[in-house]
This record gives sequence, structure tokens and C-alpha cells, in this order.
Amino acid sequence: MKRILFLIIGIALLGASFTAGMWWQKQLYLDICLDLGGGVNPRDYPICVIEKTESSEPNEKQISYACSDSTQIEVRLIEQDFVQVSILQRGTEIIQFSGIHSISASGAKYDSSDKQYVYWTKGDECMIMKNDEIIYSGCKEVN
Repeated sequence: MKRILFLIIGIALLGASFTAGMWWQKQLYLDICLDLGGGVNPRDYPICVIEKTESSEPNEKQISYACSDSTQIEVRLIEQDFVQVSILQRGTEIIQFSGIHSISASGAKYDSSDKQYVYWTKGDECMIMKNDEIIYSGCKEVN
């Protein structure tokens, strides 16, 4: 009987120390988090800062292309996922569209939201398509 009582007390103490350890860890964890409230217990839904970014500004790159017919294509690439394209002839903007990165077998392809225009680049060249027809091709990147 003493052995059973001793075993029960040992299990109870082990469980209590495990629970206390979990509470202490949760308390330490929640000290660096914000409480969203709700749930059965207070602090059930914390929100925590996991990563601090160096800059809140997006990573942008400006690319210029020159086509054989003296057309210029100016591209503003934002975070590799989004582009703003301006097509200029003799310094006058004739076409402007924004595009989102899409799947391509080769190179990088960006479709306009209305799917009318496509900016497609591979290496230092680009082409522009309108309604699935190439309107500018072989345009070379200018440094």
C-alpha cells in the first residue's frame, strides 16, 4: 500500500512540475507578445513579432530597353513579382501597363491584370505582346 501511495505522490509531483514548467515557459513567451484576447483563458491568442525587416520600402529595379525601331521600353521591377511598363516612341509614352509575375517555361513573364499585355524578358532582351501577338521583340537592355 505504501508503494502505491508513494507512486501516486511521485506521479502527482512530476505532473505538477511539468505543468509549472509549461506555465513558466508560456509566461516568458507571452511577455514578448501582444494579447489578442478571446479564448477560454487570457492570453490564448497571442501575436508576436517574429522578424524585423531592415527597410519597409520595396526592393525596386529600373530597367531600360532599346528596340531596333527606336522605341524605348522603361520597366520598373518591384520585388521580382510586379512590374510597371512604359513604352515610349520619340520620348512620348504610347503604352503603359502594370503586370504580375506569371509562370513561364523560360525567362520571366509578367501579365497585365486584364491579360491584354505581356512583358517577357530573358537575359538582356525583352518582348512585349498584345492580345497574344508580339508587338515589340529583340529589345536590348541599355546600361
